[in-house]
Order: sequence, then structure tokens, then C-alpha cells
Amino acid sequence: MPTSERDLLVDDPWAAIEACFDAGWSDGLPVVPPTEALVSAVLDAGPWSADEVLLIEPSRGLEVTAFNAAVNAVLAGCRPEYFPVVGAVLKATVILALVCTPSSPPPEGRRS
Repeated sequence: MPTSERDLLVDDPWAAIEACFDAGWSDGLPVVPPTEALVSAVLDAGPWSADEVLLIEPSRGLEVTAFNAAVNAVLAGCRPEYFPVVGAVLKATVILALVCTPSSPPPEGRRS
């Protein structure tokens, strides 16, 4: 049973892939349908709870939770054992964004 209006119910894996394309969840590259089992496996591989915010997208202020990241990681074909790196990169992006904002002075010894 779908848990939201965006959930899809399909029995055939090929139909699931086509449904992802039809829903606009792909940029044309192959996708892995983010089933509950696959998303759970990816989340279980990382140290974050599903609702933990890994990144706040700076231009729109959108929160990217570990669940959001896990769904997108599954869509992209990421293996569960790689998810800790994906999450760490998202968390590091926050730090990089803070360091590289236009209001910040350039690092010592660098010209802007």
C-alpha cells in the first residue's frame, strides 16, 4: 500500500523502472527503483537516523535528510556500503558552503 501520493505500486521491475522515468525521477540515465527494502538497507549502512538533516541546500533552504539522500542514492545505484561516504560528502558540503560564501574573506595566502 502506498504511504504517500508519490508512491508507486508495481509488481514488475521493468514497470518500476519505466514508472520512475514517467514520474520524472530520472535524467534519462537508468535508475534503480527505491523500494522500501533497498532504502532501508542503505539507511542501515550509515550512522544517521532517517530524519537527520545532512545538508540544508543554501539557495532554497531545503533540508536534505538521510532518508532523502538514501532514496536518491538507491535511484543512482549506490551500494549500501558506499552510503556513509555519500552522507559524509553531503555533511562536508555544508562546511564547504560556509567557507566559500561570497561574504567570507578568501583563505590566507589566496586572492579572491
